[in-house]
Amino acid sequence: MGEPDDDAPVPLFGTWTRIYAAVLLNLLVMMALLLAFSRWPY
Repeated sequence: MGEPDDDAPVPLFGTWTRIYAAVLLNLLVMMALLLAFSRWPY
């Protein structure tokens, strides 16, 4: 097995920074939805 190429393009978002930002945004949205729907009267 060879060493991974750090210059290879990252799939889907293009850069690791965008992937980390998307994951963080997804977590914040999920927490907001969980908070909103946990207070929803049944």
